[in-house]
Amino acid sequence: AYVPPRSGADEYRCDIIAGAEGRTISAYRWRSKGAHHETGFILSAAGVAWVRSHSEIDGRPGYECLNGGPPGTVLADLGSAPVGPAAGQTLPPGVGAAVPLDGALVMQVHYSGPSGAGDRPGVQLWTTKDPVCQIRQIGVEAPVELPCPLGVSTDPFNRCSREFAIRRSGIQPPDVVRAYADKLVMDCGQPVHEPFAREVPDHFMVTTECIGKLPADGTIYAAHGHAHTRAVAFAAQIEVRGSWQPLLDLPVYDWLWHDRAYAYQAPIRGMAGQRIRVRCKHDNGAKKQWSLITGAPGGPPPLASTSAVVYGYSKMDDMCNLVLGWVADSAQGGALCPQK
Repeated sequence: AYVPPRSGADEYRCDIIAGAEGRTISAYRWRSKGAHHETGFILSAAGVAWVRSHSEIDGRPGYECLNGGPPGTVLADLGSAPVGPAAGQTLPPGVGAAVPLDGALVMQVHYSGPSGAGDRPGVQLWTTKDPVCQIRQIGVEAPVELPCPLGVSTDPFNRCSREFAIRRSGIQPPDVVRAYADKLVMDCGQPVHEPFAREVPDHFMVTTECIGKLPADGTIYAAHGHAHTRAVAFAAQIEVRGSWQPLLDLPVYDWLWHDRAYAYQAPIRGMAGQRIRVRCKHDNGAKKQWSLITGAPGGPPPLASTSAVVYGYSKMDDMCNLVLGWVADSAQGGALCPQK
């Protein structure tokens, strides 16, 4: 059962799902009573060795994780989903997630604080004996830079300073949070916010976007938009002959029920270098702050004062991530398909 950290902070926790070795996953459904969302990673033998050496080193089941395993050991990814009736995905025919005999399926669970104590997360798997192309997750991340509605402070101890937001993020060290937030702004540009106000408004909108490119020729089977509690809209497009065509459009975003992969009825072909764009709108107004009573976003009152927010993994941070379920055409693009 899940044991929260003594700090009470939210965390990403991973563990190996026994019995998946040598199987090919064609559908899955996550199960948890206390998590925000779950996802899974297929690891190589080297990844399994790393996991076993890092499990339970803090005296709790599993291990802290953000990406399942170290770089180069993740062979495939399962899309994340919130806990609920639709917390999973059925992969298209010919597409799956094959777990090597000497590899493993690792389940990642994002717990939002001590409310997950005692949870026994799991996953229901459907498998196939047919050969499949290994599905991977690729995507684009946009910066999140939400100022307070009244303006920006340079005092690092003031809630309305960027440095306060960076240091408040509890999952990664401040230097790591700062470096990645800076990189996103450098790569994508500064988000655009509404004019500063004299009094804190109920709503204060900030728009962000970023453009990436497909790494190889391939096929997109699903799209997943991920953000946290201040996101109110999410959109993603792919550029086709000079115009942007929709990949995913969530004009009213709610992190409790939009955080899932949406499978396409007709898969979308993509070419190497083709541009994809993600765009989010966040609300840092008074009504989108966290309850001082329950610690939940949006109420009941009284609500916390507004504060600056940056990109990060903590529930108090926010995100703007597009994740695509993807199969590349060639081994150079990361594909692993049966020989024809």
